[in-house]
Amino acid sequence: EADDEQLALMSVTNYGVDRRIFIIDLVINDVRRHFPSVFGKMLEDSKILKIGHSLRSLDRPQLFHELKCMMVGMYDTQALYQLSPQCETIGLEAVLSMCEIPRPANRNTDTKKAYQLWNWCKRPIDGDALKYAAMDVAHLGAVMTYQFMNNSPTVIANVLTESNKALRPSK
Repeated sequence: EADDEQLALMSVTNYGVDRRIFIIDLVINDVRRHFPSVFGKMLEDSKILKIGHSLRSLDRPQLFHELKCMMVGMYDTQALYQLSPQCETIGLEAVLSMCEIPRPANRNTDTKKAYQLWNWCKRPIDGDALKYAAMDVAHLGAVMTYQFMNNSPTVIANVLTESNKALRPSK
């Protein structure tokens, strides 16, 4: 069984194609071993847009630390709100609400609390937990579209710049 502090899952969707959601199990040693040569190339390609929420502060540093993969070409849906001095951090549910996107049915208060404390490294993973993980990416394309349509090109350029700032070396 894996260390419960390590990356366990990566949820990915091909938003522009057919919107299927894929969950990559990073606890499986073969997946972890081959990740840089298979998925790493896509994540390191600046021509492929990666949309995520809280990528800069959570996923991106951990991907670099654990898998030696530097994600670039990102649009972090959280970054728009962090450009405002009044808002340091904002959760995905709040962003969905601000963008007038209905909360997914499996995102009620009880499930949110349960899955925030979930041991994502324990196998097998519960089916409802996988559905919850999939919802992390299901609406990100719509959030980005809403943000693009409701903000100036200058603001969006600032978000893209902020989303792709270089990682600071860990101490």
